[in-house]
Amino acid sequence: MTAVAAEGRKIIYTNIGNPHAVGQKPITYYRQVLSLCDLPPECGVDNPTVASGFPADVVDRARELRAAIGDAGTGAYTNSQGIGKFRNDVAQFITARDGHISLPSNIFLTNGASSAIEFVLTGLIGGNRDAIMIPIPQYPIYSAIISRLGARQVGYYLGKLKRGSFVPSVSRQSNCLRLTACVIVNRNRRRQRLGNHGARIGAKENCGS
Repeated sequence: MTAVAAEGRKIIYTNIGNPHAVGQKPITYYRQVLSLCDLPPECGVDNPTVASGFPADVVDRARELRAAIGDAGTGAYTNSQGIGKFRNDVAQFITARDGHISLPSNIFLTNGASSAIEFVLTGLIGGNRDAIMIPIPQYPIYSAIISRLGARQVGYYLGKLKRGSFVPSVSRQSNCLRLTACVIVNRNRRRQRLGNHGARIGAKENCGS
């Protein structure tokens, strides 16, 4: 990358999930709703002139979210899983999208995907004999956190595509390690499938759970 930059060529870094960094404009609706949630009510949703500065649907949504957040406002601590109303909305979305019931009690809201990955791996890893199966190629966040927590990574390659499902094949495994989890990255998003039943059972058996 340094050599390319030295040639005067423009580099667009797409390895980080931040669309604003590569030129996407912020979505106005989200920022307007957040601003009304953060502002004191007398300066925002309850201000007599709020309709002159914000669309009606933004004001309605901000009032709905403020009611869910409570009188303490956006700066206060919440339930460790996230605010109940928000988890209900996420569960309803998943149920409508995937066609099976999603329970709000199973939803954990985090500060981005990296935080969620770290929370899960921290709970799964107990020592240097623990190992996590990760796909090759993999996202660096997995190997970095696994290494920092003192565990091992066991790579597996995705097998041949069979009827729209990826079948994992383990590349290496040591008897001295205790496989505690398998990371499955959905690379087949258009079909919303994470592999066939046999592939999932195989990954589960490899992890001994």
